Amino acid sequence: MKKNILCLGIAASFLMTMPTCSADAYDIGYQIGQVMGQSASQQQNDSAKTVQTSEYKNENYNAGKIKKILLVCSIPDGFSQFVDDNYAVQNSEQIIQKRLEGKGFTVETMDGIMSKLSQEKNINLYYMVKSDPQQAYSIIGDYVKGNFDATCDVKIFSYEMIPGQASMRAEATLDTTFTDAKLGIPIYSYRRQYIRASLLLAPNSPKDMVEKISRIFVNNFAKKVASDAKKK
Repeated sequence: MKKNILCLGIAASFLMTMPTCSADAYDIGYQIGQVMGQSASQQQNDSAKTVQTSEYKNENYNAGKIKKILLVCSIPDGFSQFVDDNYAVQNSEQIIQKRLEGKGFTVETMDGIMSKLSQEKNINLYYMVKSDPQQAYSIIGDYVKGNFDATCDVKIFSYEMIPGQASMRAEATLDTTFTDAKLGIPIYSYRRQYIRASLLLAPNSPKDMVEKISRIFVNNFAKKVASDAKKK
């Protein structure tokens, strides 16, 4: 668990240094958090509490050559209160990685490249992040820029079961951004909150909501890559 938390911190530090043209994820998260707080306390109609879905495609960026992706899932500071599963990050990462690989992409995670670099360079990157963070981030950054076409940064703003009037409701909110690994240019982003009642004959969980959200944004991103690949 400590190693996973350390990896998330490293990933966040690395990704925050990359330039972006999209809205700040923490501002978005704060807005989502406010809505979710009202959702839990008021228990009113779902449609009144649903966060507006947003999607962005950089039409000026040709994503046709993207094949290898670094996947990073994390819970932003202040939003762990909306996550009631210790395995939310791990579960989401596995689901999204499987979907991206199903579309033909090669996908690695931050923990994966940390372990790989530690072996290849005969160093302990997990320790170096604490003892010499600047050097550690430089090593990781150089590797990512030299070995990946894009990064997929998934921020989990909610992953929980919420009490309702008649039943528990499964909820997940993801804010996903694909970025050029070398230039830091935003390629595609998708924000979605999914809420579904968990009934006796139709059980749902936050993991199921992640399945639904990831299916949409992975399919849409893969379509952009395929479409751009046909362009001259």
